[in-house]
Amino acid sequence: MKELIQEKVTIMMEHSNDYIKQHPLFRMHDIVIVDKKKKKKKGLETEINLINRFKQNEKLIYLYKGDEKKYESLLKVRNFFLPDYTIIPFQLPKNDAETIHLIYLLINQKNESYLKLLNSWSSTNKRLQNYTILHGKYNKIQQLQKKGKLITFGKNAIYTLWKEGKGKEKKISKGELDQVIAMVEEDSKNSSPIIVQELMSGDRRFYHSFEKMENLADTASIHVSLLRHIRGDD
Repeated sequence: MKELIQEKVTIMMEHSNDYIKQHPLFRMHDIVIVDKKKKKKKGLETEINLINRFKQNEKLIYLYKGDEKKYESLLKVRNFFLPDYTIIPFQLPKNDAETIHLIYLLINQKNESYLKLLNSWSSTNKRLQNYTILHGKYNKIQQLQKKGKLITFGKNAIYTLWKEGKGKEKKISKGELDQVIAMVEEDSKNSSPIIVQELMSGDRRFYHSFEKMENLADTASIHVSLLRHIRGDD
């Protein structure tokens, strides 16, 4: 992965978890988590007021959850602030590892036009293959995380492997963690993987190699996004 250009930006993300703040390459940036469950009011005025609170940098990357209607609304907000302030709205990927790919691209190509960024991400997205690995008791783990309780399960837990295709996830296997990881690793040849490991505590670990993963017994979930190589890639 290329070294990021070190110019501070604001990253606003509609998500219930602040895992992006834990990524070592993003800590220098101003990251704002917008929990949609807590944001009761909707509309342009609400979005404009929210952005006004956090527009301390020249550019703001806004990763939103929603459909075409939400996108059109954010374009109106973007036009409201131009030319004095630049807002870059992109739909938030469902896969956490894919989100890392997207943020890398937007920060590295910060001087490109919005249209070029859209085209660049479209081309990159076509080369991605996403996987999700979930602990068999993942829903229970999430409930315990919210309550701040210590989570312990027995050994030999079963995990489910999901593969994304055409915008949908398909369950393709179940097994012990090392078994399902091996299946994804086999498919990662000729790819650059980003791996987001969620521990039982809710903390995240970020990797670019399966061999470097640690604390496997403490794993609640793993999100993987494989960027397929093309001819000419080093």
